[in-house]
Amino acid sequence: MTVGTNILCRPAMTCCLALLGACAALPPEQAPLAQRDARSAGIERDAAAPVGSWPQAQWWKRYGDAQLDALIERALKDAPGMATATARFRAAESSTAAARAQLGAKLDLDASLTREKLSHFGLIPPPYGGKTINDAEATLGFAYDFDWWGKNRATLAAAIDEQRAAEADRAAAALLLASAVAQQYFNWQALQTRCVLAQTALDQRESLVRVLQARLQHGLESSGTVDQATSQRDSARQGMAALEMSRRLALEQLRNLLGAAPGTLAAIAPVPLPGDDVGVPAQLGLDLLARRADVEASRLRVEAQVRRIDAAKAQFYPDINISAFLGLSTVERSKLLNKDSLTAGVAPALHLPIFDAGRLRANLGVNRANLDVAIASYNQTVVDAAGDVAVQASSLAGIAAQHQAAEASLRSDEAVKANVQARIRQGLADARDAINAQLQVVAQQDSLAQLDAQRLDTQVALIKALGGGYQTGPHQVREPRDDTTPTSP
Repeated sequence: MTVGTNILCRPAMTCCLALLGACAALPPEQAPLAQRDARSAGIERDAAAPVGSWPQAQWWKRYGDAQLDALIERALKDAPGMATATARFRAAESSTAAARAQLGAKLDLDASLTREKLSHFGLIPPPYGGKTINDAEATLGFAYDFDWWGKNRATLAAAIDEQRAAEADRAAAALLLASAVAQQYFNWQALQTRCVLAQTALDQRESLVRVLQARLQHGLESSGTVDQATSQRDSARQGMAALEMSRRLALEQLRNLLGAAPGTLAAIAPVPLPGDDVGVPAQLGLDLLARRADVEASRLRVEAQVRRIDAAKAQFYPDINISAFLGLSTVERSKLLNKDSLTAGVAPALHLPIFDAGRLRANLGVNRANLDVAIASYNQTVVDAAGDVAVQASSLAGIAAQHQAAEASLRSDEAVKANVQARIRQGLADARDAINAQLQVVAQQDSLAQLDAQRLDTQVALIKALGGGYQTGPHQVREPRDDTTPTSP
């Protein structure tokens, strides 16, 4: 019995080896570009950077501002940019479903009924020639591709990676939109504060001009001093107008981010800017790569391209599939359900690539080049992620130092103002000294408002650089790679 089995197996093995030997030659392997990792990208925390934790998924709630929460939620729901990202994800999802369908069997039911008047002088002679006949058919067809070399499985795996990359792209788009809304909102609040301060400064300039004009009438002041104060007042008016324009522009840009029609954005109430601090987690490295949606999307596209190369290699091997049909066929409708109308067939098929003018090689070469492109894009994304965190953390530390100095300066200016007011009560100073002291305090408060706006803008940018609470989910189960597949026909 064993001898008989060996005798039967040898011709089968010989046939398989012959088929493999007849295939188009698979080009030799090529080493792709090296992928960057946390160490090679220089992802390390700067010792001078403020210490913090990883942002949460809804990071904007840390500021405790109901207006900001409502604006971001509206943007994530209605903004056209999010609709585009969602549509791309749905397209990738459909592509995955189409690739998965290639792994299953195909079963079709076809039915037709034809009534035909035959020619007297056609190919069919009498007695059928000249008659009207009916042709009725009902066929159940079956087809299955064995996918021995994993081409369809690799295509499905690539589609799954692309779907997950599209999902990561959607998360990156949401983060970009939410951070832009938060930055523009804080910018508007800062401009609102600065407009109030600018109005205070303008009122003080107006008062100073009136005081100097009164002194000029009594011969206690020169006209040059009055002209200089008038010029400074006019400059203050110009600055006030510029701030008002910037405030209106910030509101319009916020409306555009939300995709809202003109006049549909509810009035925003002025609120004090928050004073929360944001820092860099103690451990970056691989954690940063796992928390950046754009890095994850790039990595998945590298994986997808690796699978496409597997599919391109599988095209060099024989493709074997089988189809079959079972049905009823008759030219007489009354006999359609008769057992003698039964028709059936089976058709195994073999596709053997032998010579194709280099098409398979060219296709594999394109996919290998696309892998290098995907890896290069991934490497650039990793480098950009590391640099983004470093830049924002450094900027935040610099702004904090400036803010500390500005607060000290404001305390000094307020002390000077209090001293002037005390001197006025003692009759040792006049209104000009009080106005100038007040103007100096307002100017310093405006500098602090600008620094607060920069601080919050940089905080949001750092949160975005840290991934905005995104984390890679568990990898979906994919078809396993067949490590036993030969590397060449």
